[in-house]
Amino acid sequence: MSALVYISGAMPSVGLDLQPVTATLSFYDAETAQPTPVTVYADAALTIPHPWPVESDASGRFPAIYVPNDTLYRVSWTTSDGQSESYDEVSGMTAINGAILAGALTAKADAETAQTGAETARDEAQDILDQVIAYGGSDGWTPVFATVADSARIVLSINWTGGDGPAPTSGYLGSSGVVATAAAATDIRGLSGAGSGDVVKFGTPTAGYLATWSSSSTIEGVTPYAWSTLPGAPAFATQAEALTGTSNSLLMSPLRVSQVLATVALQQMPRLSKSANYQMVANDRGCLLEVTASISLSFDSPSGLGSGWFGYVSAGDYEITVNGTDGLSSFVMYPGEVRLFQGNGTDIKSIVVKGFSKVFTASGTFTKPPGYKDFEGEAWGGGGSGTSDTSFAGGGGGAVCVPFRFQASVVGTSEVVAIAAGGAAVTGASGANGGNTTFGSLVTAYGGAGGAAGSGGGGGGLLGAGSGTSAGGPADSFGGGGGGGGGGGGAGTDTVYGGGGGGGGGGGGSAGAGGNSIYGGAGGGGAFGGGSNDALGGTSRFGGNGGRGRYSAVGVAGSAPGGGGGATGDATKASGAGARGELRIRGIT
Repeated sequence: MSALVYISGAMPSVGLDLQPVTATLSFYDAETAQPTPVTVYADAALTIPHPWPVESDASGRFPAIYVPNDTLYRVSWTTSDGQSESYDEVSGMTAINGAILAGALTAKADAETAQTGAETARDEAQDILDQVIAYGGSDGWTPVFATVADSARIVLSINWTGGDGPAPTSGYLGSSGVVATAAAATDIRGLSGAGSGDVVKFGTPTAGYLATWSSSSTIEGVTPYAWSTLPGAPAFATQAEALTGTSNSLLMSPLRVSQVLATVALQQMPRLSKSANYQMVANDRGCLLEVTASISLSFDSPSGLGSGWFGYVSAGDYEITVNGTDGLSSFVMYPGEVRLFQGNGTDIKSIVVKGFSKVFTASGTFTKPPGYKDFEGEAWGGGGSGTSDTSFAGGGGGAVCVPFRFQASVVGTSEVVAIAAGGAAVTGASGANGGNTTFGSLVTAYGGAGGAAGSGGGGGGLLGAGSGTSAGGPADSFGGGGGGGGGGGGAGTDTVYGGGGGGGGGGGGSAGAGGNSIYGGAGGGGAFGGGSNDALGGTSRFGGNGGRGRYSAVGVAGSAPGGGGGATGDATKASGAGARGELRIRGIT
């Protein structure tokens, strides 16, 4: 007597991707020590042998397989994608269909790594086949299966053969057991559906959901959830939540990761270069802004920049008018200054990183910038011009240098800066006095006197301007140098901060040199119309040098700041002009 051990087309082999795959069934004698291949048959009469091993069709379905009912077999199931399963002691009464079903469910469970409970699925499959055997009774009746398929399901019809006595009632086998009608049977292809499997979410088994990560993949009988709609799934962080790190329970999408990395990149201090008016915005966070021209700088609102925003600004060689920070409508960043600006979402403040150094060579206004403790600097008056005369022509006196340092609280919000002009060049006349440089009412730097016929001009002093041959007081290193006398061609006297005296006109073919200074402007050289030698102007280490006196040519102008002009011994020629004044101011933190 033969028995049907595999129902034709009953259970397709399923690959790891949940799609049908080709497979083989290899039958061996289970009672020999070494596996010995045995022949199985395509008909109940055991007259048509199958090839060994038995091969499935392209959809993974095997033909009907019959074996002698009294033989035990070992069966090996192998798929083309590398799955394999072995079943021992298979006989005509063993539910090989249940084994194949369990193997397919095992493949499904392996492929769906989120789904657990494969053992449960196999147990359920075996229970189904056990029901079939039990349904047949103990009178030797063997079930004969046939596939019943429609658009809704595939089930197996059960008829009986080979037994003694009345045959059992025929029925229909589905995944939930044997029932009386095909319509009542559940699709035999899988135990899919809500509540039939588990997924592991963060280590906790949760019944009823199967996750899939590919929008294009489908699993027969399963409706996949997008992660964002999967019940109980953690939410994804917004951009603000990702940047501020306010929660440890939110997930980061690739977009959020890229946004965070972009923010980290900003913290590497990119450099911006601007030559026109500019407004700093949130994306300038962490940047260093440098300018290549004097510009006006503004900022987005504090709330627009966001709490924790910061940026550096360097003035370089230029001036930047800063608007809307530090509680001020505006202030000026002067050359050399570097500031760190920081916002807290409510206001914007700055800290001086490097102080400024500003030089005024023309009159203007100093606008006090915030963040400084003191302001220091030096001021020079204007140098006097030399004389134009055919006899004893004196050089112009140099201007004083006034050093200063004031606490920031003493300096006004804005201070007028007046830069002195040097004495103008003259022809056939005595030299002109240099003007005074002032810094508000806080500093006055006096100018040098113009040269005179017969004597040099006096240098400017700390407390007064030079006048004629008299130096401005006091009579110490801060006083101006006296002008050189006439006749003998005396040199102007030297000083430290005061202006050097102008050189005197000389007789006997010589004239006096201008006086020297360390900080003040030096005096201009004298001239003698009947002579044959020029007289040198004085020198200054930090101020301007005096101009050379010329016996028969145009006198040489003094150099800035504060140098006296040289005389000329030809009354038809112009004397050297005195140099302009200057103010240098620096911020001290």
